[in-house]
Amino acid sequence: MSRALVIACLALPLLASGCVTSERIPDALAREVDDEGHVTYRQTRRLRAGGETNKSEAQLVRDAATHPKDPTAWWRLGELYDRLDRQKEALQAFLRLRKLLAELSVQQGRDYPQGDYFVGRTYTLLGDWEQARHWLRKVLEREPKTRWLASRAPWWRESHFLLGSIHYTHEEWTEAERHLKRYQRISGDTLRTAAMLARVERELYPERYSSNYAKVR
Repeated sequence: MSRALVIACLALPLLASGCVTSERIPDALAREVDDEGHVTYRQTRRLRAGGETNKSEAQLVRDAATHPKDPTAWWRLGELYDRLDRQKEALQAFLRLRKLLAELSVQQGRDYPQGDYFVGRTYTLLGDWEQARHWLRKVLEREPKTRWLASRAPWWRESHFLLGSIHYTHEEWTEAERHLKRYQRISGDTLRTAAMLARVERELYPERYSSNYAKVR
């Protein structure tokens, strides 16, 4: 498989996201429908692509069966199942994608964390918090140290966002703050996390909201 093919199948789909109508509401991972009629989650930005992912399910299943070593085929199938809210089937496709990318990493000596991200994202949507944490942390173990490099690929910021949302859901305020603020620094987007971080700040720093503190300030 050519290097160009791998780059094409993994970079392009991550450039687009769905338009979620109420991202500011910090209900952790609440299920709803977005402007385009897709099932989505209030605290999960959808990563969609156009073009060939509009193929029918039968076509995409056939593509994956015909080209079982092609990461593109498994990614497209997984994204279709994700849009249809068939997360268990999406997980199987993304696990296959992850395995292929791990093999490719060994062959090329180059890291491909995207597979771990898609697996972690899907476990998040399934509500399997332990597995979601595991795979998202594996992504972030390879995060570039500089903000500029980390900002160039969406799986770094989205992994921080999802982990922050999971910690927020479980009222683990310190870790929620760390990941959500890292998301803000990488993405430059403060609106998406504003409501959650406001709650986190009230929980971690209640003295800032006391009348005495306000007078001193």
